[in-house]
This record gives sequence, structure tokens and C-alpha cells, in this order.
Amino acid sequence: MPASKAARLSSAAKARKRGQTRQRVRIAREEQRVQLEETGRNTRSQALARNKKSQGARGLVMSAIVGVGCWLFAYGLTVTSDPNRYLLAGMAALIALMWSISFFIRLRRWQKRR
Repeated sequence: MPASKAARLSSAAKARKRGQTRQRVRIAREEQRVQLEETGRNTRSQALARNKKSQGARGLVMSAIVGVGCWLFAYGLTVTSDPNRYLLAGMAALIALMWSISFFIRLRRWQKRR
């Protein structure tokens, strides 16, 4: 029974074949990039820049919601009857403070862009 082609190749030949495949992939990607630039379609960097702009508002809203939620959670812990309520509320307040700072930093950046 004849052995398969891959089984007959030596390890050096296999390595050369892998290298050629990688080179073909690199060439194909470069040709695709050049073709996209020539046709005037959006390049990857333009698409990423557009996506980054839309994520600004999402990050702002998320940090606000999480911050408010943490503040409410910290307040809620203070009214429980748990013996460690002040310790847990303090940790929740620290987390809420970090999210609040993140929100105000994002808000300032968002206002500068507008």
C-alpha cells in the first residue's frame, strides 16, 4: 500500500512547505489590503477609528451604571444586620469610588472630543 505524500516528506521538507504557506498567506493579505485601498473602501484603521468613537459613549454609560449600582449596594449593606456590614460597605464604596473616577475621566475625554 503506498504511503501518503505527507508521510513521505522529511521534516525539512515539511518545514519548507509550512514556510511557503505562511508566505502565500502574507502575500494574499497584502494584495487584499492594496486592493481595498485602491477601490476606496474603508481600511481596517478607519473602521477601528469609527468603532472607537462609538465605544466612547458605551464606556461612559457603562461606568455610570456600574458606579451608581456600587453606591446603592454600599448603602444597602449599611442597613443590614450583618456584623461585618461596615467592612463590606466600605469595600463596596471603594469600588464605587473607582468606577465614579473612571466615569468622570471618560466624561471629560468625551466632552473634549465634542
